[in-house]
Amino acid sequence: MSQSVNPFAVPRAAGPRYTPSRRNERGQGSKKRGYRRNGEMWLTLRYSWAEYSRGYFFNENMTIAEFTKAVRGYLSIEEGFQYFQPDWTVDFQSRRQSLDAEDNETCLGEIFDGGETVTAKAFNENDEQLDYVYPQGWVYH
Repeated sequence: MSQSVNPFAVPRAAGPRYTPSRRNERGQGSKKRGYRRNGEMWLTLRYSWAEYSRGYFFNENMTIAEFTKAVRGYLSIEEGFQYFQPDWTVDFQSRRQSLDAEDNETCLGEIFDGGETVTAKAFNENDEQLDYVYPQGWVYH
């Protein structure tokens, strides 16, 4: 019996490669622009294939590569991702520009100020955008 391979599996690391920020800034609220609590800022993740979004706190010194790796871990527990094929991809975009996640060492704090939205879009092997429709499964956008 063969086991399915989860393309979003995140191996456990000894710790972050970045120096976590401890900066505190009080803005208009915890999910607003400019707010930091121990260096953590709020980013909303909008899923293009779903009718909902989720938000998480991320450290401002995290690199884009580490950010996308963490988000892929969050995606792996979402409904429908047990059927996500290994040759499909997820593209992360902000302000309609791809974040170029592969080995990107740019810090989140250099691009984001908190309270912003990152959109995740799923694509198949032919670069066609996909949506998840319950109970049909993954369909073309």
